[in-house]
Amino acid sequence: MQTFNLSANIENGFAKGMQYIVTPNAQNVVNNLINGFKTGIHSYTIIGTYGTGKSSFLLALEADLDKKNRSKYLLNPKLLSECTEFEILNIVGDYADLSVLLGRKLNMEGASNSVLDELKAYYQRLAKENKFLLLVIDEFGKVLEHAAKNNPEQELYFLQKLAEFVNVPSRNILLITTLHQNFSSYAKSLNEEQRNEWTKVKGRFKELVFVEPVEQLLYLASCQRRGVHTAIEDEDTFRGIFSLGQTTKFLKDTLSYSTAKQLYPLDPFAAYVMTQAIQRYGQNERSLFSFLAAKGQGSLNEFKPQKCMTYNLGIVYDYIIYNFYSTLKDVHFDSTSWSVIHSTIVRAEGLNIWASQREMCDAIELVKAVGLLNLFGVASFHMTVKELACYAKDAMNISNAEHIINELIQVQLFRYAEYKQRVILFEGTDVNIEEEMIKAGNVVPKPVNYADELRVFFNKRVTPVKAHFYQRGTPRFFDYMILDSPMDIVPSGDTDGVVELIFSTRNDALDSIKEFSRENEHALVFAVFNNTKDIIGHLYEINKCDYILSKVLIDKNDKVAISEVKKHKEYEELKLNKAITDNLFFYNKNVTWVYRGVDVLHPKS
Repeated sequence: MQTFNLSANIENGFAKGMQYIVTPNAQNVVNNLINGFKTGIHSYTIIGTYGTGKSSFLLALEADLDKKNRSKYLLNPKLLSECTEFEILNIVGDYADLSVLLGRKLNMEGASNSVLDELKAYYQRLAKENKFLLLVIDEFGKVLEHAAKNNPEQELYFLQKLAEFVNVPSRNILLITTLHQNFSSYAKSLNEEQRNEWTKVKGRFKELVFVEPVEQLLYLASCQRRGVHTAIEDEDTFRGIFSLGQTTKFLKDTLSYSTAKQLYPLDPFAAYVMTQAIQRYGQNERSLFSFLAAKGQGSLNEFKPQKCMTYNLGIVYDYIIYNFYSTLKDVHFDSTSWSVIHSTIVRAEGLNIWASQREMCDAIELVKAVGLLNLFGVASFHMTVKELACYAKDAMNISNAEHIINELIQVQLFRYAEYKQRVILFEGTDVNIEEEMIKAGNVVPKPVNYADELRVFFNKRVTPVKAHFYQRGTPRFFDYMILDSPMDIVPSGDTDGVVELIFSTRNDALDSIKEFSRENEHALVFAVFNNTKDIIGHLYEINKCDYILSKVLIDKNDKVAISEVKKHKEYEELKLNKAITDNLFFYNKNVTWVYRGVDVLHPKS
């Protein structure tokens, strides 16, 4: 039977009966280690958030290097080195000098130079016996935090000398460290000169990102729960929740129904949110697997599912607040979102519109759900009022959810944001934003000559000409310009050519551009946009937002209305840039490519 550890310690090794499940991400990191080592890179930093399995990965790697273990998880040791044996020095990071931690492992004390000398002597003894040395420092962030606060120059110098010793290509030695965040993040308290030194030392290590996708973590979690049999109360309803997650794009297609089913009574929406919340706010002791194994009030194991009642988003909200309270109280990237959820719950409690205590409680559960959906949903996630009501009915047992949602919209606690196509929490304003957008449409003219306006929103691009580079070995770069008619531009500087994006209102634009191109001897390629309906539509919405911000919202104290209109504008700007990019690089009929007077077809690159 497979067993699972809630957390791993590299100094303790794998627990008896422990099994490691190899993921594509783990295999990719191993491949990068092997390929990098063969090219002379011997020092690495593996970066990944809490609970993603970095320590377990190291244990699996070390198990593979042990010649006593016949079965291998990640690699054949011969792919890394022809050495007969692998000697491993494991260090768990602590708030102390790295030279002290390394000295303890080498059973010696002394100055940092003497520790390095001892390491060199130790390596030489191993080399004579044809042994490979693997030096692993887990929880390396603690060492860096200590270094930043205590004599950073001395600590960085030791780390630099260590990496330089390891990075000699001819040596059979490998240094692997693990961090929860980027190496540079630990240098924020340093002065500029110290940060420059920090960056120099960082360059001695190659960074490998260890990020398991949510779907992969949920698959691993489902493997852990294979011995747990919880009968699904109503499988048709549960499958409907799963389908809703895919329809609204809250779930990715890579999450299988069999995985979601194995996680029951945790529903798919709740599973996604819980996994991401643990990654953002959790510590090692608060991993996804500790959540699955926990007992007691509020835990998954103690939860008794009922018909139309899963371990849902409302319950997940309560779990996050209880277990990550101190983290959420600190100032962080999501602080505003959590504050809005809390204030909306308080406002919902204070309303006198509810028919019963139960209806008020249901409204609060819906506030929690909408808050989490918006906090953890990807940009493409969308959910109508009816779809939200469907989730609430099937997962939260709120039979009159649509009525409650509409009541919350009426009192401006909820709002259906057209620009996001989903229900959001709303802090309230006296301005009817949808009505003002309609009014603005009667005042703001639709764009006609819009090339000048588009330049502001199109992300500047420089494209390498790949075919020329492959054939000749010389890089060539083309710049992009937005124009309403062709121009004779002479490429200069590092630019070898120009792609002119033509947005013209003339009916004979294509013919005139072909004639202009035929007679032009410079490296100019013309992309003539034929169907600009979507592009004009997004530009029109942006102009309406600008009108409302400058002419309607004169009272700058209405920060809620201003914020919502600005968000709508930002959304339209993203869509506009995407519309231009999609038409340009998917090579469809909406764009005609012209070079030297001839239509040319550009294959996708």
